Amino acid sequence: MPYQTTFRAAAWLYPILAIGELICLGAAIGAYLSGRAPWEIAVAILLSLFFTAGIIDLAVSRIVLDKDAMRITELLRREAVPKRDIVSAKVDGGLVVLQMRDGSWFKVPGTGRNVLSMNNSIRAWLKDAK
Repeated sequence: MPYQTTFRAAAWLYPILAIGELICLGAAIGAYLSGRAPWEIAVAILLSLFFTAGIIDLAVSRIVLDKDAMRITELLRREAVPKRDIVSAKVDGGLVVLQMRDGSWFKVPGTGRNVLSMNNSIRAWLKDAK
């Protein structure tokens, strides 16, 4: 049965990053208008850029369960884990980890959503005809 399941970041993460972005932008503007030291302005701008990168990363990041592989896409990384190389999945420390055929463990990136649900979906995907 060909299907595709996609896991994306939880929606509640966007407002948190947006609030941080606005606070840092406000701090940068306030520091500039009050004549603060250039390094204080630079730190506020740098923090604002980090929050912007975080928002972009959330928008781009996804975990896709294709017919033959788990495809992980993040801002600075793309990885495909072949289905045939995965033995099992379990929850460990708040993350889903995959046991690989070579005995190693692969940590699936967190999404801020229900980890148990993701684990169950991955297990069902593994049991599906390979």
